[in-house]
Amino acid sequence: MKQDIEPSETRGIDNRADLVEFLELLSKQIQSGEIRVENQDVGQFVEAMSAWLADADGYYQATEGQDCPVAPHWKTFADLVMAGTIYE
Repeated sequence: MKQDIEPSETRGIDNRADLVEFLELLSKQIQSGEIRVENQDVGQFVEAMSAWLADADGYYQATEGQDCPVAPHWKTFADLVMAGTIYE
């Protein structure tokens, strides 16, 4: 069954190893069709990441009750990559 990616999937990412593990799993889930991806080409993916990053305060306010971190964290990068798959 195809599903959307949940914000909670990035909450445990605290270091580079966690991010590598997350990206490997995300890649496998996308390739298997387990996760639905809205942006099918690299141009759309990068555009979505840019748009999401511009509105990241809204995302973090809605999901975590705070603004986007001033100094990015490994989790921030994971959130950005996830957004590239679905943000329009």
